[in-house]
Amino acid sequence: MLQSVSKSLWLLAFSVVLVCGIYPQILWGVGQFFFPFQANGSIVNGPDGKPVGSLLVASRSPRTSTFSRVRPRLV
Repeated sequence: MLQSVSKSLWLLAFSVVLVCGIYPQILWGVGQFFFPFQANGSIVNGPDGKPVGSLLVASRSPRTSTFSRVRPRLV
């Protein structure tokens, strides 16, 4: 009984370290290596070199009619 509990706890600890520590670090490293601009938030710098915003904020929607539809009124 004690042997199965210790194996279960060891497997739980190993899984937590793998899923919560190693896997996110690998994904972060891959993102930073292959897509550094996008992974860092697509920051746009102003004329003085200071960050002023992001390309992802206020970007155009491909379907502008989706947001401009008038909701039908209930009578």
